[in-house]
Amino acid sequence: MQPDLADLKRVIQQYEAKRVSLDELKATILATAERVTEYHRRTLRKLLLEVEGRLDMIQFTTDSHRVYDTTLPVLDVLKEALEESEKDSA
Repeated sequence: MQPDLADLKRVIQQYEAKRVSLDELKATILATAERVTEYHRRTLRKLLLEVEGRLDMIQFTTDSHRVYDTTLPVLDVLKEALEESEKDSA
């Protein structure tokens, strides 16, 4: 597993366990997207940016008590993409 993706997966797990904030998660997603520079990973980079945008929209347009539950399906899509990326690079 690539170090940038390992860090992101760890932060996703921490967010799901409610140990880090949504802002910390979004910052990690953006930092990971900035480190994904290989041409063959451009789809992953695009997805990371899209997911961060969706999380941002959820954060600012959803009732605060529903934000966490609303973000989880978005993270499921991201986790699946990370798994696929790992398979492709193996």
